[in-house]
Amino acid sequence: MHLRPCFEKNPQSRNAANGPDLVKHTIWLALLDELRRVSPWRERLVVHECHAAAGLYRISRALNRPASLHIKVLGEEAMTRPMLGVAQSYVLGVIGAARTRHYAGSPLLTAAAIGHHANASLEACEYDPVTRRDMEHNVRCLCTAMKASVNVTVPGNAGMVFESEPTIAKQLPGWDSSHVLCLDPFDIWSTQADLGRRQRLADTILAAAHNNIPTVVFFCWKDSAFGRAEMNGGHAPPVVAGYTWLRDQLRAQSMEPVVVAGEWGFPFAVWTVGLDESRAPVAKRIYYELEILLQALLGARALPAEVALTVDGTALTVARARRARSKRAGQGAPVTPRVLIFDDDLVRDLRGVEFYGIDVRLEGTADRAEKVVASYRPTVVLMDHNFLGAERSGVDAVEALRKTWDKQTLPIIGISSLQATNAALVHAGANASMSKRSVLEWLRSDAPLQVNEESHGNQSEHN
Repeated sequence: MHLRPCFEKNPQSRNAANGPDLVKHTIWLALLDELRRVSPWRERLVVHECHAAAGLYRISRALNRPASLHIKVLGEEAMTRPMLGVAQSYVLGVIGAARTRHYAGSPLLTAAAIGHHANASLEACEYDPVTRRDMEHNVRCLCTAMKASVNVTVPGNAGMVFESEPTIAKQLPGWDSSHVLCLDPFDIWSTQADLGRRQRLADTILAAAHNNIPTVVFFCWKDSAFGRAEMNGGHAPPVVAGYTWLRDQLRAQSMEPVVVAGEWGFPFAVWTVGLDESRAPVAKRIYYELEILLQALLGARALPAEVALTVDGTALTVARARRARSKRAGQGAPVTPRVLIFDDDLVRDLRGVEFYGIDVRLEGTADRAEKVVASYRPTVVLMDHNFLGAERSGVDAVEALRKTWDKQTLPIIGISSLQATNAALVHAGANASMSKRSVLEWLRSDAPLQVNEESHGNQSEHN
């Protein structure tokens, strides 16, 4: 697969995979994941990327990123890896890019997150015609490789710049609440020269909030002292249509955004607006995912002096993240679903297949089922009936597993090719069954996520 990554000589790659970029993408993925579980986004999801850029970046050692943050995100165990690490691993694995030398940007992450949604579309906008051409190529390569059903459009004529902001501003009044918007205009929040863009974007953000269009907005300032003053409301006089002005406008209309603010190399903030009744669960999810991100990046160490993050004014710390993660275990906190498959056919057929948002382990025999379950701690087990050359059948394994784990703590689904043997697996203690031909489609659907939520909800009731 011939990809077109953005190399380090391109200014767009200078900030790819730095701390603020990781925070921004974590928030964006958390929002999409929360929305696609509930109406109206569960039935229809229309995503607009207003500043898509190249979508794929070649990370060079010459850029000297602190402690190779993107590698730390990818290198965690699946049980503790942040959702951004899971998404990066999936995207780079599907397109065959070296995981330690590349970083997937928001258009590829978005395409992967909604790619198998039953009714989803992605509009990816980019100003520069060359960057736009490369981004479209990378997104379509990913969608083809993952057999995505998402409808992708990239507006703009070849060889010509495309002003996405005026287009979005004109379209937004006609959108229904199934639309979601991402705005990443970089540093426009201070200079008089950017006043026109700033006013247009401020109007767009206010309209999105008023019409309940979930919108993520990225703010940053090249002048650190200026940015700090703006975030703290201490800049005088206030910048026309700037950060503080826009925040006051939203608050005056009781449309308080979820605000992630801080400093990581430079001052930045990420707002999520237009949430209405979804605000509370989205805010909790963002806080939780950022806790996991910090823990993965920084481990047991305290936050470096140059890193400071708050969510709605509450400070994030590594120690707080460890305590919160321990406390929330078994309380329905979102974690990566783990699917354990015992099947001597699928261990061959699914080897090397990537799945978005879930971790899959394949076993060709159920002879050691109890030990594997105890060490892997799966969300759900898929169990075949017959194993060539094995000591015991799937029925024997299910009966053995049920001596330790009940149906609530360990869901088991029979996956035999025959209805009669699936019935035998259910009789032995499996929760349900499905045809082996349906397994691949099941893994690519939202079913593992639903089992994960039900499993954690049951564990919460038992704790």
